Amino acid sequence: MAKTFKVKNKKYGDNYLNVGKVLKALFPRGITLKTEYDQVLFHWISWKVGKFTRFIQTGMTHLDSIHDDSVYGAMIEDWVRTNKPRKKTKNGNTKKRKH
Repeated sequence: MAKTFKVKNKKYGDNYLNVGKVLKALFPRGITLKTEYDQVLFHWISWKVGKFTRFIQTGMTHLDSIHDDSVYGAMIEDWVRTNKPRKKTKNGNTKKRKH
């Protein structure tokens, strides 16, 4: 594990610290995750932040990170399109929310 850490740290530096700072800036009031939908969406957002900051950390040369960032964006789009939270109507039925 120490060897892996040294190799990755040499390549990306202490990027995990950058991720925390970016997430704090994106969610200055904190974030509440109540549903599976929220959890999955935040999971993809945090991965995107990690990949994007890695790309920056490498002098914007690590194409694998920016490629992964784009893939995660597509996965977020698919998740939101197919799993939009449903809003209850006055009669108790549910319908998809408009975004």
